[in-house]
This record gives sequence, structure tokens and C-alpha cells, in this order.
Amino acid sequence: MRHPRWVRMGKWMAKARVDVLAQEVGQMRQRKQSMSGVLNPLDLVQTPENCNIVAMAPASLITNVFSTGSYYEFDYDEGGRKRTIRLPMEMSYRPGRNARLFA
Repeated sequence: MRHPRWVRMGKWMAKARVDVLAQEVGQMRQRKQSMSGVLNPLDLVQTPENCNIVAMAPASLITNVFSTGSYYEFDYDEGGRKRTIRLPMEMSYRPGRNARLFA
């Protein structure tokens, strides 16, 4: 899987360089899922079924996201503990969605 060299961070299009050090093969899956990380709701293509909103200026974030759809799943080891990261597929910068998600 190819990763972008740079990713957008935050509302003002700041960017961060992505360096992949080591990775096992990621899996593409499609089903109901939960993600424990923090996501920007403006970047999601599908509207979450359920989530917690972290209200903060200038843009809110969401945690404990439950949704049905396609996502990437990566397993990794953190200090001897197996961890899993799930990220929705087809994330993109979509600023016009804010009003629809939190109206």
C-alpha cells in the first residue's frame, strides 16, 4: 500500500511529512466497525452512525466512531502489546460537510 509523503493536518491546511518505518501488511475490510482514534468529521465520506464530539476551536473532532463501510486495518506491536488501527477509506478534505454533520 502506498502512503502519501505529506498529509493535511488541521483546518488551515498545515501539513506533516509521513515516514513509514515498518509495517505489516494492512487489510482492507468492509463491515460495521469502531475506531478509537481521533478523526476530523470534515474528512469522512460517510456520516458516522455514532460518535463522541470533542468540541474545540476552530473545528470539532470526533472519537469512538462507529460506522459501516470500508476501512483499512493495521496491526502493530507497542511495547509487547498488540494494537490495531482502523482508518476509513476514501477520507478527503471536505469543508462543506460541517453544517450537515452538526446541524
